Amino acid sequence: MARQKRRSKAVRIFLWITGGLVALVVALLLYITTPYFAGTVGSWLTNSSGRNIALEGQIETHLWQKEPRFIFHGVKIGNAEWAKNPTMFEAETIEVSIAPWRLLHGEIVLPELLVSQPKLSLEKNKDGASNWDFTENPQSAVAEQPMPTSRTNIPIIHMLKITDGQMTYQDAGRQIDTKLKISTISGQSGDESSLEVSGDGTYQGHPFTLALKGASIFELRESDNPYPFQLKTIIGPTSADVAGTIQDPVQMKAMDVTLDLKGANAADLFPITGIALPPTPAYHVKGRLKEDAG
Repeated sequence: MARQKRRSKAVRIFLWITGGLVALVVALLLYITTPYFAGTVGSWLTNSSGRNIALEGQIETHLWQKEPRFIFHGVKIGNAEWAKNPTMFEAETIEVSIAPWRLLHGEIVLPELLVSQPKLSLEKNKDGASNWDFTENPQSAVAEQPMPTSRTNIPIIHMLKITDGQMTYQDAGRQIDTKLKISTISGQSGDESSLEVSGDGTYQGHPFTLALKGASIFELRESDNPYPFQLKTIIGPTSADVAGTIQDPVQMKAMDVTLDLKGANAADLFPITGIALPPTPAYHVKGRLKEDAG
């Protein structure tokens, strides 16, 4: 009888502990979906980056999946104090899934990264300071992170999709004011998906248009093959068509491209290339530029 009572008591204790753990997990999951948790995350990111970062909406979680998924609503990153716009980046939603088993190997792998209506504002002032330079706050963890040195340092993203993206770039010293529309879709190697950027604005006071198309972001990160791209741009009376490959897109090395360049006066190329050329009649130049990997 005494043994039976001890067993019954042990079962009750086990059930009590199990029930408590379940309640704790449920409470944690409910807390994650509240604005309070979003505020906590925003405060932590603000302290880590040195910029005001806010999550104005809730955080949706889908944890009981092979690839856990998180959806962040109303993401905003504050700008430098001197910048024109109050925010450097904002997005309606950022949806990301992670591969937890790859974390065991020290790799951060994102099977999907979906960004809806992002707006990125890049700016340089007359003194040459850039708003994407987070070293203005030496305590910022972001400022201490090294920049990628090769294409293999780019985060592993199997699928990236950006809808209704917009980027602006302003440089007060060089009189650049450009607005670009960004639409990228990428997938597994072998897909026909691609990265596309298009936009217009002004460059050195001249009307400016740009259209860039490349292989998927997966190919940009994973492939050992040269990365193929096509670039068409018009700046005032000058136009350039560039098509070919680049072995290292991060370092901009080992290019093999064909160039079709034409304009009204070669002297107009100075704001673009920084090379002073004498005035010329209208010109049209075609050729191949190749740089060996070194």
